[in-house]
Amino acid sequence: MSWVDSIKRKVRWDSWANAITLLGDLTSDKTRRHLPIYRAFVAPSYGDALLYSDGFGRILCEELPRAALSQGWDLTYDGDSDGDERAERESAIREQLKQLQARDKLLRAKVWGRQKGRGGLLLGIDDGRPADQPLDWERVKSVDYLEDLEMDEFSAHEIDADPKSPTCGEPLSWKVMRDGASRAILVHTSRIILTGGVLTARRVRRENQYCDASVFDAPWDDLQGWDQDRSSARSMMADASQFILKIKGFLDVLASSDKSAFQERIELLRLGRSVANVLTVDADSEDANYVDRSFSGVDAILNMDQNCLAAVTRTPSTVLMGRSPAGLNATGDSDLSCWYDQIRSYRTNDLAADVTTLTRISAFAAEDPEPSAWGVTWPELWQMTAVEKADWRAKVAAADDLYIAAGVLKDNEVRLARFGGAEWSDQIPQIDIEETGEELESEKGEEPTETTETTPASVEADVPASVAENAVPPNSALNGAQVSALLEVVGQVVRGELPRASAVEIIITAFPVDRPTAERILGEVGKSFEPKAEEPAAAPGAPPTPGVTPPALAPFAEKTKAAAEGEEPEPEEK
Repeated sequence: MSWVDSIKRKVRWDSWANAITLLGDLTSDKTRRHLPIYRAFVAPSYGDALLYSDGFGRILCEELPRAALSQGWDLTYDGDSDGDERAERESAIREQLKQLQARDKLLRAKVWGRQKGRGGLLLGIDDGRPADQPLDWERVKSVDYLEDLEMDEFSAHEIDADPKSPTCGEPLSWKVMRDGASRAILVHTSRIILTGGVLTARRVRRENQYCDASVFDAPWDDLQGWDQDRSSARSMMADASQFILKIKGFLDVLASSDKSAFQERIELLRLGRSVANVLTVDADSEDANYVDRSFSGVDAILNMDQNCLAAVTRTPSTVLMGRSPAGLNATGDSDLSCWYDQIRSYRTNDLAADVTTLTRISAFAAEDPEPSAWGVTWPELWQMTAVEKADWRAKVAAADDLYIAAGVLKDNEVRLARFGGAEWSDQIPQIDIEETGEELESEKGEEPTETTETTPASVEADVPASVAENAVPPNSALNGAQVSALLEVVGQVVRGELPRASAVEIIITAFPVDRPTAERILGEVGKSFEPKAEEPAAAPGAPPTPGVTPPALAPFAEKTKAAAEGEEPEPEEK
C-alpha cells in the first residue's frame, strides 16, 4: 500500500489532507485530534454536591424557576359570573392555593427536575378510584395534599407499549416510595405532574431510567474549569508576596555542625516582628525584602471563564455573578432583556400547563362550580418606578377620554376596568355586548331626517375648503375662525346652496360635536325657517319707486319731515 492510500484510509472522503505536510491527517495533525465525546450523565451524588455545596451550581439549578415563580400568577375567568360573585370565588381559589402550598411545592419539583433530570409533584386527589388508575376529573371529591418528589423517590413501573398511543414508550405508572414512608405505592402517571431537565432524546431517556439530562451535564467541563481557575487564583494570592532574608555565608552555616547561632538569629527576627513589628538586620551581611508575584493575564483568563460559563448556561453575567455591568454607557439593560425573555419562554413552555392544572385543582378543592373556566396569566417582569407609573396612568386616562368622547366606550365601562378591582388596572374595558347590540339596532331603526334633497354619497367631497382648513380635534374649544366656518355652513343651508343632511354630516365630521348637537345648531334651518327676502335693486336710470325714498336722498327727506313737524333738524357733523 502506498503512502497516499494510507492517508486516504485515515481521513474522511469529504475532508482535506496534505499529502506532504500531513495536515489534516488524524494521526499526524494535532488540530484534528480534539474531537467531541459522549460522556455519561453526571452522577446523582455530583448533582447533590453542586446544588448544596457550590454557589454557581445552585444559581444554575434554582435561579430560573425561582425568578419565574417569584411573583406568583394571576387568575383569569371565562365563565358567566361577574362582579362580587367572581371576586369571592377567586378569593376562595387563592386561599386553596395557599393552603396547598402550590407555588412552593411546584418550585421544589422544578428544581429537582433540573438537578437530576426528573422530579414530580404528587397530586393527592380523591376521586373514588385507586391510585394506579387514571385520574377522573369528573369524580373529584377533594384535594388532600400536594407533595414534591425527587428522582430517587419514584421509578418507572409500567411502560406504554401501544404503538398508536401518543405516550408510546413512556411510563404509564410509577412506583412511588416517599422518603420516610413504610411502603411503596403504584401511582398512575396522570396523578403526577412530571418535571424534567433539558431536552433529551427518547432513547437516551430510556437508557437513563426515564430521566432527562441534568442542567449540569452540558456545562460540566466549564463548571469544573471555572472552579479550578478560581482555586488557582486564590492559591496564587496566598503566595502573592514572599518574604526573603539574605544572610552572608548561609551555606557555610548549613554545612557546619553547630547551628545554634543561626537558630537564635532566626528566633530574634521572629520575636522582633511579632512584638514590635521591627526587623533588625546587619547592614553588611544581611538583607530582607518582599518579592511580589506577577498576576499579569489572570484577570483576562477569569473573565473569559465567566463569559463561557454564562454562555453555556444561558444565564447573564449580571445574574450569574451578581455584579453590575462596567464600562462606558453600560446599563445592563440588554442582559436583563435577554434574561426576561428567557423567563417568559420558561413560563410559557414549562410552567403554564402545570400552573393551570394546579389552579383547577384548587378550584375543585374550593368546590367551585366551574373549575375549567379558570386560567392563568403572568405578571409583568419589568417594574416601573413611581414616576413611570404616574405617567402611564395619565396616558391611559387621556386615551380613555378620547374613547368616551368618540362614543367607543362608556363611563361605567372605563370605571369598572380601572377601579373595579383591589387596585388600579390598565386592562382593556369590557363592553356590554347585549346593550351595545340593542343600541346599534335602535340606531338602524331610526327614520332618516326628512329633507327635500337626498344625502350625498360622499360627504367629504361637499366639505367647504374653509371648514376643512379649520377642522379641530375632539375636546377642543372653537376659536373665531372655526365659529365663522360653522356659520358659513349654516349660511349655505339658508341660501339653499347645501342640503341640510349634508350640513349635518359636515358639522359632525369637521367639528367636535355629535349628531344631536349638529341638529340643534341648525335648528329649523332647512325645515320651516325661511330667510327674509331682500328688496331687489333698481335698474340704473329707472324712475324711483313711489313711496320709497332712495338711499341717497334719505338725509334730505329726514330734514324735510322735521321742518314740516316744526322741529329743528340736528346739525350736521363736519
